Amino acid sequence: PGTSHVLAEKEFERGSSNALEQEQAMRAGIEGSEFQLMYQPKVDARTGRLTSLEALARWSRPGVGQVSPIEFIAAAERTGLIGALGTALLKQACEQIAQWRTHYTHCVPVAVNVSPLQLLDPRFPQLVAHMLQSCGVAPQWLTLEITESSAVQNLEQTTVQVEQLRGMGVHVAMDDFGTGFSSLNMLRSLRLHTVKIDRGLIDPLPSPDAVAVVRAICQLAEALHLHVVAEGVETQAQAVAARDAGCGELQGYLYSKPLL
Repeated sequence: PGTSHVLAEKEFERGSSNALEQEQAMRAGIEGSEFQLMYQPKVDARTGRLTSLEALARWSRPGVGQVSPIEFIAAAERTGLIGALGTALLKQACEQIAQWRTHYTHCVPVAVNVSPLQLLDPRFPQLVAHMLQSCGVAPQWLTLEITESSAVQNLEQTTVQVEQLRGMGVHVAMDDFGTGFSSLNMLRSLRLHTVKIDRGLIDPLPSPDAVAVVRAICQLAEALHLHVVAEGVETQAQAVAARDAGCGELQGYLYSKPLL
């Protein structure tokens, strides 16, 4: 100390520069409405009838092209922009629901993904209520999907948020179920409406051991009065196995890719 100095590595300088550039691009993208939602259908496992939609964020960055959601969501959480991005996407989804409700006689609920960091904000339920009211959308047309990891890491906070959202009439689902370390007590405490089985557990279907795992989850969900959705269904064999194991809804490329 006081007698030496250390120069930053070039790789560090480039990394810092890239991170700053990405943050500035994301901030401009949020303000310029570059982030758009696509909607992937979910269908009834037995009838094939459309039951709901999941809103999935996409970013077409000018001069770069399509940016992976995994990349830009992580960047938004890292840079503190996830609140602004999440609010913009929630508003876009609510406006779309309102538009569909105006133009079509039959509509289905829409699910919107929520970042763990959004759930840490105690004002989040009030934000949702304000968005629904300003767009003229009844709460039953909106489902919020939280990840299993966020529930595990912040169980007490998540429980409070879920209770407030339920009290408003908004449905709450746990996404990517089966990838983390959730407990039976956590599922009971959260009082969710739905669990979505992660595609990693659906992909090996109809392998007997995979069927056994999915069936066990469905039996647990039934005991807790939870609806079950299977994600990542890509073949008819997977669809049949998931349905027979007890999944009520199916979602995946077998039925449709995300649509504008």
